[in-house]
Amino acid sequence: MAERQAESTSTVISDADYQVILDGIDGAVLVSAGATILYASARARELLAHRAADLTVFADRVIEADRIRFEALLRETAGRVKLPRRRQIRLRLADGREDWFEVSVTTRLLGGRRLRIWTLLDVSERKRAEQRLSDGLGSLARLVSNLQGMAYRCSHSRQWDMHFVSDGCFELTGYASSELLYSRTIAYGDLVPAEDLEPALEQVRAAVAADEPFRLIYRIVTATGEEKTVLDQGAGVRDADGDVTELEGFITDISGLRDRLAAG
Repeated sequence: MAERQAESTSTVISDADYQVILDGIDGAVLVSAGATILYASARARELLAHRAADLTVFADRVIEADRIRFEALLRETAGRVKLPRRRQIRLRLADGREDWFEVSVTTRLLGGRRLRIWTLLDVSERKRAEQRLSDGLGSLARLVSNLQGMAYRCSHSRQWDMHFVSDGCFELTGYASSELLYSRTIAYGDLVPAEDLEPALEQVRAAVAADEPFRLIYRIVTATGEEKTVLDQGAGVRDADGDVTELEGFITDISGLRDRLAAG
């Protein structure tokens, strides 16, 4: 009996034991009950300069613009939460820097108390990379919009269903992007006369099979019935399995060049 009691006693985890466990985690973790912080890992104390045992210490580190996200986490985790609730929030660190963190919160019932478990994952480098990508795409979009022609991505099919078209599509075809995208009003392939479409499709198939870019010249009939000759330069786009399911490229109106050549 005495041995069983000793074993039972030995399984009781003290506050100091909890703190040791948290300090062994290579990450920022907080455990709170209500507004009180019960435990904070070494990394969390380092990030937040944790002194007082109160969530206001954490809240004071949240920059004003992201305070709404932090308060939403508090509301969403006030009761029982089976799955973590997450928000990306900027924190003002002890050294004055402002960095992005993915703050994940879940609740557990332990020792008769409902506890919030907070995990802080530094995503600042990822956010900076996303911003660089966004800036780059914005520059590319501005460049494409200034070009005379239409950038596109479409299905590798007979219809050439458009999945993306640049703003130049209206000047080129007379159709708005909302009409061409996913063939809502008309498929781009339907703008091409049948006698031009078949040879163009064959050239695309041959280029894709050879894993080479294609260069096509064909006619289109615009929304107003005008016939134009276009230069379509592009290549196949492979999916995760290595199959070409889409085409992307740039289409330019060369009708003026055709007329000059015919006159010469």
